[in-house]
Amino acid sequence: MPGVALPVSGAEIVDGRYEVTNNGGVPIGQHRVEINGWSADQAEGNVADVTEAPQGLLIPEKYNAKSDLVVDVNQKGTMSLDFDLK
Repeated sequence: MPGVALPVSGAEIVDGRYEVTNNGGVPIGQHRVEINGWSADQAEGNVADVTEAPQGLLIPEKYNAKSDLVVDVNQKGTMSLDFDLK
C-alpha cells in the first residue's frame, strides 16, 4: 500500500453491486479502498479526478478521501467483498 498514488483498479457500483475487471482485476496484496458516490447531476461530469471533492458527494469522507478501509486480496480468481457503510 505505501507508495501507491494512483488507483490500481476501479468499478462502477450499480444497484449495490460491482465487479472489478479492468486491468485483469485487483492484484494480489493489501489495498486501501475508497468508495465514492455522487448525486445524479455531479455524476454527469468528470468524476475521475477525485482530488477535488465535488459538492454532490453522497458518501462520507471516512469511506473515500479519508478511508481506512483495507482489503487483503490473497487469491487469484473471484472473491466476494462487501462493505458495510453504516
